[in-house]
Amino acid sequence: MRNFNLIILIITSINSWGQIGVVTDSDGYLNVREKPSGKVVDTLQKGELFFISVDSEDSIWIAIEYGEDLKTGFVHHSKIIEITELEIPIENVPQLIFKTKSLQNSENRKIYGGMNLPMNESYELDEIYLVHKSDTIQQDSKFSRNVLTPFLPSGDYNSIDLISNGKIKIYCYEDFIYYRMKLGDGSEYYESIWILINDKIIQRLIGWII
Repeated sequence: MRNFNLIILIITSINSWGQIGVVTDSDGYLNVREKPSGKVVDTLQKGELFFISVDSEDSIWIAIEYGEDLKTGFVHHSKIIEITELEIPIENVPQLIFKTKSLQNSENRKIYGGMNLPMNESYELDEIYLVHKSDTIQQDSKFSRNVLTPFLPSGDYNSIDLISNGKIKIYCYEDFIYYRMKLGDGSEYYESIWILINDKIIQRLIGWII
C-alpha cells in the first residue's frame, strides 16, 4: 500500500464533468482500469479526488478523469463516493486565507476555459495560507496557481467568511477536509477544490461542472 501523504497531485482541467468523486476503498487505494472490468492501468489513493463523467454517474463502472496529466479510466462504483454525499463539518475546521490579485496578463484567461471577463473585472488567486494556532503558514504555490476568482477582487479572504456567504462549502472524509470554492454562476460553473490533511494542502482539483 502506498502512503497517500507522500503523494501531491495537481489536477487542472477545463473539461466538463457531472460530479466530483472521492476514493473510499477500504484497501487504501483504488484500481483504475482501461475499460470496464479491463486491465489495471493505475491506482488512486484513499481520499483522492477525480472527475466523474456525466454519462456514467449511475453505472457500475464509472468513467473518470484524474491526475496531473488528465488521464482517463474506469473505477468500480462501490469504491467511491460523490463529494456531495460526504459529511459537512460544523466546527474545528482549519481556517484558510486566500490572497487574490488583479489578473496581470489577458492571455492567462485562456486557461480558465473561456471565462473571458474584462481585464478590470479579472482577478486570480495569488497565495493560500493556513492559520494554525498563532501561526500563518503559506501553502505550496502550485495549489494557488491558475485559479480565476471573478467574485474576489484583490485582497485577503478567510475561509470562515467565504463559507458564511456561500462561496465555499466544506466536506470531510475521515481525516481529509475538502474546501470547495464555486467560481461562477449558472448551470455550468467553474470551481476549485483543495484537500487538506495534517494542516497541509495536498491536492487541488479544478475544472468545469455541468
